[in-house]
Amino acid sequence: MSPAETQDRIAELEHALDGEKSRVRRAYSQRANLAVAFAKLAAQNGWPVGRGIDGKVDSDMDWRHVLYVDLPGGEQVSYHFAR
Repeated sequence: MSPAETQDRIAELEHALDGEKSRVRRAYSQRANLAVAFAKLAAQNGWPVGRGIDGKVDSDMDWRHVLYVDLPGGEQVSYHFAR
């Protein structure tokens, strides 16, 4: 592969990576919106809803914020969020 071909290939891969990063950001945004909608619906139905910080996650990490929903059967679901 010539240097020019190598540069072209690098540019293609960087473009593909940018597209994947964008796709992942959209997916996490949709997931967060669904989690918040579920928590609002749960609260409207009298289910306990709360938020907190996951102490097991490094304090420098963005994903330590947690939304909790207690289900009627005694189970709990949680969603980790970025800041």
